[in-house]
Amino acid sequence: MRKEWKAAGIQGSARILSRCDAEAFLDHLLRLDPESLRDRFNGTVSKGFLSGYVARCFRGGVAVVGFVRNGAVLGAGELHETSAGEAEAAFSVEGSIRGRGVGGLLFDRVVEIALTRGISRMEIATHADNAAMKGLARSRGLLLEFDGTEGHGWLQLAESRILRVA
Repeated sequence: MRKEWKAAGIQGSARILSRCDAEAFLDHLLRLDPESLRDRFNGTVSKGFLSGYVARCFRGGVAVVGFVRNGAVLGAGELHETSAGEAEAAFSVEGSIRGRGVGGLLFDRVVEIALTRGISRMEIATHADNAAMKGLARSRGLLLEFDGTEGHGWLQLAESRILRVA
């Protein structure tokens, strides 16, 4: 049984993606405009890179939550376990639905999944020009610290809530 979450005011729902959804996830990434791809991957990437990346996302140690409408993935939140109790999160939302709460929904679902997996510390990394990620982080009380053009923020997680933002 799949767990689904609804976004307020927009048709579609967020759900955990499986290997069966790999093609839809890849299609989502391929539909991102160049700036959004740069925001998501902190640089330019090729179609070949994206194909390999998506395959790696469904091999273990990664959870992908997709915002899905009519079978198409329009946004994604990813949780990449990096070491015992730690993970990195990443997000992408297509322009047609950006600014409508989907990023926040995905963020909250990724935190929920992190908690169920025993993750106690979650990192967000981005570049200084990524206004969408900076806004999402700010809306969730996360302070991103920038060293030059790269920024990082960490969430300390426990049980069912965020304990500390560092």
